[in-house]
Amino acid sequence: MRKDVLIAVIIVAIVASGIVGAMLGDTWKPPPPEHLQPPELQRIAQHDLTPLIVTKAAISTMNMTIAIILIGLYVKLYLEMRSEFTLGLIVLNGALLMYAITSNPVIQIALGFRSIGLGPFVLIPDAFATVAMCILLYLSLK
Repeated sequence: MRKDVLIAVIIVAIVASGIVGAMLGDTWKPPPPEHLQPPELQRIAQHDLTPLIVTKAAISTMNMTIAIILIGLYVKLYLEMRSEFTLGLIVLNGALLMYAITSNPVIQIALGFRSIGLGPFVLIPDAFATVAMCILLYLSLK
């Protein structure tokens, strides 16, 4: 496959995974305030956090897709070169993949966790992880 076609397919896959993540994240419903004991949590639950959860789900799902693509690229490279550095990159991206999986609210909701977010700070780590993985992806495709 030509390199420009491969890059286009990867970009489409990343964007599509973000859309799917956003759609799945939109299924989140906040817990009813009366089930929360402390008054602080009752005030938090009254705010609609759905846009933040949807955005976090989209970013986390994109991170998962990027990490999977990077692992695939590095495994292919490792099979050709047998380099310890490449093996280290596989392990690093495995850790980033696990981070993306565990930080994804869709996965958390599927496992029965219904926590309330921390506002925009819920998104910041995922945004930095996305930038880091995009840089790794860019360098890997170069």
